[in-house]
Amino acid sequence: MCSGDTIGPGGIFRAMRELPVILACAKDIEELCPDAWVINYINPSTVHGIALSRYAPQLKSFALCDGHHMPHVKANYAVRAGIISDPSEFNAEIDGRFDFRVAGVNHFTWLLKAEYEGKDVAPRIAEAMRIAAATETDGGDTGAKALFNDSITYQLYDIFGYIPTCTAHTKEYVRYWQGLGKTKDAIPPLSIWETDERYKRHEEMWKQVDGFLSGALPISGYMQSFGPDHATDIIENMVGNLGRRFFINTLNNGAVSNMNDDAFLELLSEVSMDGIKPLHVGEMPRGIRGMQELVLDTHELTAEAVAERSFVKLRRAMMTDPLVNSIHDADMIIKELLEQEKEVLPKYWYE
Repeated sequence: MCSGDTIGPGGIFRAMRELPVILACAKDIEELCPDAWVINYINPSTVHGIALSRYAPQLKSFALCDGHHMPHVKANYAVRAGIISDPSEFNAEIDGRFDFRVAGVNHFTWLLKAEYEGKDVAPRIAEAMRIAAATETDGGDTGAKALFNDSITYQLYDIFGYIPTCTAHTKEYVRYWQGLGKTKDAIPPLSIWETDERYKRHEEMWKQVDGFLSGALPISGYMQSFGPDHATDIIENMVGNLGRRFFINTLNNGAVSNMNDDAFLELLSEVSMDGIKPLHVGEMPRGIRGMQELVLDTHELTAEAVAERSFVKLRRAMMTDPLVNSIHDADMIIKELLEQEKEVLPKYWYE
């Protein structure tokens, strides 16, 4: 697990810590401002989005991840496809000619169509990733999350015929790099992220934010440091009725034609104060679809376990998770994490 915040035991227990607080907030929102939009921006985004749609259905909600912040992501793929040489060249005309369709569970999304002026450019994109893989570094200060992403992207494309678009996380959602093989693989197993280095970096970031709040740093420098992000752009679009489209996590409602309407997927959508409208994608390819359903079942069982306070469903979620390969190991993981996180988990898990 190189991040462990959405899938695997780490993702399940993160939801156990956070989702009760989110559902409590939802109750307050129902009472205080029932017409407000509720936007989840916390991992595991899919688990929380499922829970809000299912257990607070009267609220207007969707979930976000900044991995597909438009138009930057599409511009970067246009560069890889050889359509433009630099992201700064991306414009509305190129955007309109570039049929770019991405779908899947958050952190497990795939580029299902990439055509420019009617020509398939996905092989060009994949070839660019293959070439980039030859010069990959050790991941730098982001460690395992950045490690071997181009190589893994190309391997998955070579196997399934489609390009994963969030490889830094997608590599956690499959079993191939978990060290379970009996023979040596070309790409070594993933290992836990560089926790101590992350803590140091987070501490510096909080100091910077506190500096802006206290006035020690001029607020005029805030946008140079952080800039607008996925959430603020979407809120601006909704309030200003700008008509832009964004990738958000929401109910499928027919966008992916061979998955259930209530499948909670990351989809390009029209987002306004009137509601969310996912745009048509087409079919999810066989093989990838099966893995999508497994991940969705894990996320749905996790949401149900927390909402229903069900140890049976907690254990079932753990056994469904694609990273878990031993019943006894999973039971021991649950036992140990319940003990380690006793101070931050709801008391009902111990009753």
